[in-house]
Amino acid sequence: MHTDAEATVQGVVDDELATNGPGTIVVFEGAFHGRSGVTSMLSSSPRYRELLAAWGLEVVRLPSPDSQRCPHAVAGAGCGPGCREAVTRWGSELSGIGGRDFGRKVSAFVFESVQNVGGMVEPDHELLRAAVRHAREQGAVVIADEIFTGMHRVGPRWGFQRSGVTPDIVVTSKGLANGGAALSMVWSREPLGSPEGYRPGSHSSTYVGIPSALAVVDTVLDRWERWTTVDKDVLRLEEAMRSRLTEVAALHPDLVRGVDAMGGTARIVLTGPYAGRMRHLFRSGHPDTGVLVATTGMAPDVINVHPPLVIGERELDFFAQVFETALNGIA
Repeated sequence: MHTDAEATVQGVVDDELATNGPGTIVVFEGAFHGRSGVTSMLSSSPRYRELLAAWGLEVVRLPSPDSQRCPHAVAGAGCGPGCREAVTRWGSELSGIGGRDFGRKVSAFVFESVQNVGGMVEPDHELLRAAVRHAREQGAVVIADEIFTGMHRVGPRWGFQRSGVTPDIVVTSKGLANGGAALSMVWSREPLGSPEGYRPGSHSSTYVGIPSALAVVDTVLDRWERWTTVDKDVLRLEEAMRSRLTEVAALHPDLVRGVDAMGGTARIVLTGPYAGRMRHLFRSGHPDTGVLVATTGMAPDVINVHPPLVIGERELDFFAQVFETALNGIA
């Protein structure tokens, strides 16, 4: 498993190495990258910056990659040439964001292959590829935030594989320890992680190398390696969720604008901003069964569904019943 990940990340080793050093960070509008001082600055919602923000960090947000909400989108057309131009304009004299030819440069482009907190938004693949190419042309490091999307959560082992991009750095966490320990990991292509460029001791914290956390990850990785049918099984889960959601949603067109599934996730788009109420009904509306779903302030009309990847058909049937009960509670 380690070998596969490293090979994927190092697949761009022949590309020109980013050399800009510290500078501006570029992210997408609608992004969420954490709640620490630095990562909260990368997140779109001001709520995450009110207490811990590292205000000295310059962050620039590219237009939202959510083609369903874009005010310039043509219905059903997705992202077009104008959209790709909009996310690759930075670095010019007029953009306000420095590129290779300016003193204040962009150090990194950070992206989520699927914006979970933003409402389960998958950037248009051509749009993301254009943004990655432009970042490299401007000398910026390309960082994939795979905290949520890694380890087959959205289908393939890494979410960025869906769009065919190859980042310089991959950050991942949740699927590594399966909730059993707090641990994150970083892969980088060489020579970004070499001792010459990133000297030992450059980064440290109190919780580096906890034996118990490493033992949990080691056990989880062993189980991943034994799961030889994971690609087929996750695809089956995707299809099973999509079919059930579609069937229930069809009974309530006044409440549900659309549904979809992606790997081990599902997205329910409502016709109004009542996802919070629906979340409560998912948990308590059914007399016998409750379901935990996620909603966010960034997308008040979207319900995010993240079941265990090993969920069975019986549990999915219960989920469909709870979904219908919740919709009946709203109607």
